[in-house]
Amino acid sequence: MDFVSCTPANHREAIVGLWKEAYAQYGCEKRSAVKVFDALPATLKEQATDIYNEVTFQRRRYGRADFYCWPIHSIFEKDLIDPWPASRYPKAVLLVEIAKRLTL
Repeated sequence: MDFVSCTPANHREAIVGLWKEAYAQYGCEKRSAVKVFDALPATLKEQATDIYNEVTFQRRRYGRADFYCWPIHSIFEKDLIDPWPASRYPKAVLLVEIAKRLTL
């Protein structure tokens, strides 16, 4: 599914479909997120980037070296997001997650 043939109401479905296709091709969540973000319309990219700049992060450490990173923003209150199992959340992954939530 691409964004040319969809309406704003089903952007989320289009993003999920693109991400599944990219993941099947690259086998990596980070690399596939970069490809999905590049395929998004410019307006959606701008909105997601603006929200990304407002996001703060909460990092917790479990055990000796296990970090989890939660992004904190009001956009994640309605539709929760899973933590990333590292000390930093990958920018492309978070941008795509934000873009998915912009259509709610």
